[in-house]
Amino acid sequence: MQSVTYCGAKWYLGGAIDTGNDQSYPALWSSPDTRHWHTEPITAHTYYGQRALLTSLGCRNGRLAAIGAKPGGAHGNPRVTSWWQRGDTTLVDVDAPFELFGGPSAVNVGPVHGGPNGWLIAGNRTGGPAVWVATDPRTFTLIDHAPHLADGDGWTGLAQDVTWDGDRWVLVGGGGYRTHLHQQPLAWTSTDGHHWTREPVPGSTEFADLQRVVAQPGGAIAVGLRDNTFGAWRRTPTGWTETGTFGRQSPTGTTSARVLSLTVAGSHLAAAVSDGSTLALWTSPDATTWTQLTLPTNVTAGGGRSIHVHGSGDTLLLTISDATTSTIWSTQTLP
Repeated sequence: MQSVTYCGAKWYLGGAIDTGNDQSYPALWSSPDTRHWHTEPITAHTYYGQRALLTSLGCRNGRLAAIGAKPGGAHGNPRVTSWWQRGDTTLVDVDAPFELFGGPSAVNVGPVHGGPNGWLIAGNRTGGPAVWVATDPRTFTLIDHAPHLADGDGWTGLAQDVTWDGDRWVLVGGGGYRTHLHQQPLAWTSTDGHHWTREPVPGSTEFADLQRVVAQPGGAIAVGLRDNTFGAWRRTPTGWTETGTFGRQSPTGTTSARVLSLTVAGSHLAAAVSDGSTLALWTSPDATTWTQLTLPTNVTAGGGRSIHVHGSGDTLLLTISDATTSTIWSTQTLP
């Protein structure tokens, strides 16, 4: 499992079924209560859609949109597919032009999110951060080389996540001046997905970036790396401020430290992270004070293992996956 969301009174999990010999097919599961799960119908017409891993699920007006990918072609780059949900809940792939998501300018295609006026996918092209926008998930349009979003004026950036905060899209990532060694956090905002404003974010003397972002009534919260710890930032009407730090990157880690997912459950934030050696779950009531929770099972980083969290109401859903199996837990009590 690689993605989880709550949409139209159902929990959804997205991923793929591995049939061996590097073969797989996309899979989607749903549950009304986190306990009883069943598979949802999928119709894939394209070659890579029939083999895709569903990496991101988004929700708008009770309907899903999804992003999937499967390595392929001469260089083994991810072949990205987008998906829409029919009225009978069937997830259907879109036969889109190759260069919409791929081609010589492709870098990566990130998460998809729903907003009041449509959909937005965060990602990057060789010219810097880019987004894809749509009112109908069957017809995404690439917005690259947008002023104040794409690289320019000595800046280079990498977008990693996006959310709708109630008034605008908030896109987060990292980057900085090409002449500077250390990466710094970056954020961009837009009311329509086409026109963007870059916003200053307090940084670090070493390395910092924003990797995941969620909306909250007091302002969007972003979590990422801050020097050798994990850090949180809040967007307020007067700008971005640093809040708390938590955890520590492992000095003996075999993989890169990163924030895997960030969500809100009840009045608490929950962040799933990898310190490079182990995977962990942290919660906070205010983005300042953080508490590490004990996972149902210890999980080391690497080897295709991952954890994801998603909240709806007071319920927090946790998935722990390795290369072959996935396990689901839920709770309605967070410290």
